[in-house]
Amino acid sequence: MWVWSRIVGLSSYMQAFSRALALVLIGFALLNVAAGMRFDGWHANGWWIATSLPLWVERMLIPGLLLCLLPWALFSSSGWGGVARVWLARLCVAGLGLLVVGNVFQVLQLWWSGWIELRTVLIFSVLVLMWLGVIGLGLVA
Repeated sequence: MWVWSRIVGLSSYMQAFSRALALVLIGFALLNVAAGMRFDGWHANGWWIATSLPLWVERMLIPGLLLCLLPWALFSSSGWGGVARVWLARLCVAGLGLLVVGNVFQVLQLWWSGWIELRTVLIFSVLVLMWLGVIGLGLVA
């Protein structure tokens, strides 16, 4: 347990918020996959987490990692399999975090080299990284 969550008493609120945020990200990823199946040429993950992985790996990896968060987001961490659910969710958040950090560096490298022009300071992948950070805080709270 985090010391600040014990002092302030926000542990249950942080877990609830991070679980809700995990469900939003899961729904977002599944909506992107469904759009990719429905519309030809739709790159399901290209506009929010663009990786240099082959397309078929990317279409399975990102939603798969997010679906690993589903048992933790829906069920309590106590009881049968609770510790395993938490560790599985931690590994999935770490894997997604690595993908997103790689994407942020890739976008910044393209921007610095002049290949793309950013119209905003905040890259959407940075928002996803912050969301994953909040989910990660909920996993340790």
